[in-house]
Amino acid sequence: MKKWGFLICIILIGYIVTQSPGWIQQKDELPIEIQNTRENLAGYTVSVTGNIQDQIHKGNLLLVDKQYPVHPEGVKSDIVYVAHEDDLLRGYGILDQKIMLSRQVAQEFQRMVEAAGEEGVRYFLVSSG
Repeated sequence: MKKWGFLICIILIGYIVTQSPGWIQQKDELPIEIQNTRENLAGYTVSVTGNIQDQIHKGNLLLVDKQYPVHPEGVKSDIVYVAHEDDLLRGYGILDQKIMLSRQVAQEFQRMVEAAGEEGVRYFLVSSG
């Protein structure tokens, strides 16, 4: 008889907990307030001059796909096999021995990995290049 009483109490407590208003209820809409004060809190200024389309293929980080192919002037002249450059392989590994990167980009990545290591973040792996 005690077993049945214990079982009924457990079921009753479970029912009460799941039916209470604070039990994992999701609101249909969350109140979101968007304020656009047009303030520049960091002190940076943004100035865009010229045609923005001309800037798509400049810099070290490029979008490359079928719609945006690499232009010849976007290919760096200091491309090396990372696996063959011992001075570039400090602090991270590479997934494939055939990975090629710009020496400048690899050095900047290495500097970033070293800074992350000082913060306790480790085990970086380059998977493509």
